[in-house]
Amino acid sequence: MDQTKVGLSGSAKNNDRRDQKGRTAVRPESRERACPAARLRRRPCGALPAPSSRAACSRDTRLLGPAKREAWLQLRAEIEALTDSWLTLALKALTLIHSRTNCVNILVTTTQLIPALAKVLLYGLGIVFPIENIYSATKIGKESCFERIIQRFGRKVVYVVIGDGVEEEQAAKKHAMPFWRISSHSDLMALHHALELEYL
Repeated sequence: MDQTKVGLSGSAKNNDRRDQKGRTAVRPESRERACPAARLRRRPCGALPAPSSRAACSRDTRLLGPAKREAWLQLRAEIEALTDSWLTLALKALTLIHSRTNCVNILVTTTQLIPALAKVLLYGLGIVFPIENIYSATKIGKESCFERIIQRFGRKVVYVVIGDGVEEEQAAKKHAMPFWRISSHSDLMALHHALELEYL
């Protein structure tokens, strides 16, 4: 049986833009490259609508009601324009990881759990972050969250941490996890490119 590698990423501060960056992945030991996801087998990539499209948000924002939903979609489109499509770039990388049957995205955030879940739904991230893979570090810190994730997935995996904060970088270093820093659009594009070429 193939050994599995898990890639882990922590980030997402109390900041809507940064909430798009904390993620995790898991990958097997069949390759020596670290991946932000645990790799088992490959499956066709499922297409995820662009965050600015109405379809991308249709399922996750049904509870808002037509008027509030329309207002939120408009606001989200404006946020995308102001941030040079930050969410779109992040979703491309997350979708690529999610499309692999041997990979998983894990969100570690300093936001409290309920607000974090709400943000995940509002930004259309529910499809790439299953609820069981969302961890709040508000009370216990990211290092403790990483330890819980290691207990869950085991040590025979490679964890890749993707984020922008010092806390997740230090936690990654303590657990000997590769750290991919995201501080600009070019970092996100480089991550997506590395995933496309299967370097990760």
